[in-house]
Amino acid sequence: ALVSIIEGTLAAKTTQQTLEMLEGSGLPYGPVNNLQQTFDHPQIKARGVVREVEHPLVGNIKLVGPAVQYSEAPVGQDISPPPMLGQHTEEVLRSVLGYTDRQIQDVVRSGGAAVYDYHT
Repeated sequence: ALVSIIEGTLAAKTTQQTLEMLEGSGLPYGPVNNLQQTFDHPQIKARGVVREVEHPLVGNIKLVGPAVQYSEAPVGQDISPPPMLGQHTEEVLRSVLGYTDRQIQDVVRSGGAAVYDYHT
């Protein structure tokens, strides 16, 4: 019954009216933002949470950076675009698994792994 009363009260008010109603109440509260409101929020902009990076195939893209930042460990601006499917396959097979060129060719040819070449 209480949930129904609360829902009815909140449904009849705008977000701003609800925030004003709760102001000074001692209760923890805040708006539930949609994506547009979230990314337009002044705090998100001030903290630089959204970063723009150059993607080699599609141009500039926006990425969400770390939400938490510490004064003694600043987050660098040198973030990379997300990798393409298979972009790091050779590197991982070679450095982690110790594969030779021949083994890499065999596993790619068999369909067991994908290798992505930005230049093709």
